[in-house]
Amino acid sequence: MTLSTKCAGYVLLIYCPNNITTQVGSLGRVRLRRGIYLYVGSANIRNPITRVLRHFSKSKKIHWHIDYLTEKCIPLLALLCFGQGEDYLYDVLVSLDKVKSAILGFGSTDKVIHKTHLFKLLTEDLVVIISLINALVKTCDCVEVIGVSDRYCFSQVLRGQP
Repeated sequence: MTLSTKCAGYVLLIYCPNNITTQVGSLGRVRLRRGIYLYVGSANIRNPITRVLRHFSKSKKIHWHIDYLTEKCIPLLALLCFGQGEDYLYDVLVSLDKVKSAILGFGSTDKVIHKTHLFKLLTEDLVVIISLINALVKTCDCVEVIGVSDRYCFSQVLRGQP
C-alpha cells in the first residue's frame, strides 16, 4: 500500500556487526567500523517501494555504492518518506548530534552539494534510534516503515495515509 508520488526519499538503517574493508565502485577500498549506518536516497519513481526493497535483496546486480554495503552488512529497516525528498532527509541527518558523515562521496556523486549519503549513528542506544525515527517522521506527509528478513517482510504506515 505505497503511495505513488513525485517526491519521496528514504533513510535505510544498516547494521555492520563487524569492521569491514570493501571495494566500493569508484570510491575504491573503504573501511567501516562496526555499528549502525544511515543511508539517504531518492525514491522519485513510479513505485517507490521497489527502490527500497531492492536494498534488502541479496541477489541483485551491483550498481550503486549502497549495493556494496548491503552485501556486507545487514539492512534493518527503511523509512520511506512521502512529501520530502533526499535533500530534506540529508539536511535532517546532518543536523543531528548523534550522527556523523561516514565516507565522503558515498552515494552522493549526483548531488555535489552533499558531502555523503552515508552516515554513522554514534550510538546503538534504542532510545536514540527511536528519536531519530521520530525526527524523520514529523515532517513527511506520509511515512512507511519497511523491513525484510529471511523469514519476514513488514510494512507499516507511521504517519499519513497511503
